Amino acid sequence: MILTCTGVSFAHGSNDGQKGMGRIMLILIGAAPTAYALNRAMDTGSTPAFMAATQNAEKMFTARSQGTAAPDAATARSEVTAAVRDRAFDKPQVFAALSGLAREMGSEV
Repeated sequence: MILTCTGVSFAHGSNDGQKGMGRIMLILIGAAPTAYALNRAMDTGSTPAFMAATQNAEKMFTARSQGTAAPDAATARSEVTAAVRDRAFDKPQVFAALSGLAREMGSEV
């Protein structure tokens, strides 16, 4: 038993922390978003509150955009993705993109 366990440990590598983090990321990326995307338990009474929150977020983002026009949805997504990647959030064009995405989310709901 000891020899088998030792052999398995060497065969799978010694970086147990990395293997554990890999499992955690697999759960977070693979399973957790599915639970939110398929949440059918949300009642219809929550929709007005969600719409109000979306409109408030859009107003706040528009105010911070300093008059920059909101781009179309595809451009807004790429703008926000670049801002997250570069960690450069405090730019008027990023807030305009977030405003456009909030508006799109509200219209889809």
